[in-house]
Amino acid sequence: MRIIKRKNLAILKSIFTLFYFFLIFTAVVLSFLYWKIYLDKKRIVSPIPVLFSNKSMPRNEFKSGEIELKDILKKYKIEFSNIAVSTGSSYLVEFKDGSKAIISQNKPFASQVSSLQLILSRFTIEGKKLSMIDFRFDNPLIVFK
Repeated sequence: MRIIKRKNLAILKSIFTLFYFFLIFTAVVLSFLYWKIYLDKKRIVSPIPVLFSNKSMPRNEFKSGEIELKDILKKYKIEFSNIAVSTGSSYLVEFKDGSKAIISQNKPFASQVSSLQLILSRFTIEGKKLSMIDFRFDNPLIVFK
């Protein structure tokens, strides 16, 4: 009887040993996968800056101002018919309803266009017709029809 118990104990010890090795192996594999998937992301610094936050670089180095303004207007889903250079430091944007906006080159286009979107939606809801919006000053100048 003691011989059978010793054999059973030996078998149980070998099963538990194999089970512990399997658990350790699984933990190592899972930690390696976690490290590869989540922690080993490439940390490469892009040599090209974001175009909307280029305060130290001139805006025309990568895109001309007109193309950049068109892209931003499309991003904000503002329909326009024409963009022309108004003065040396501003653009004249003509909309399909006949209204116009003067966008300054001295300020970031994205902030001016987001303000334009807000103003257009607000006055459209109120039913007011705009003739011109001028962003060259600290506060936008709005002229109604």
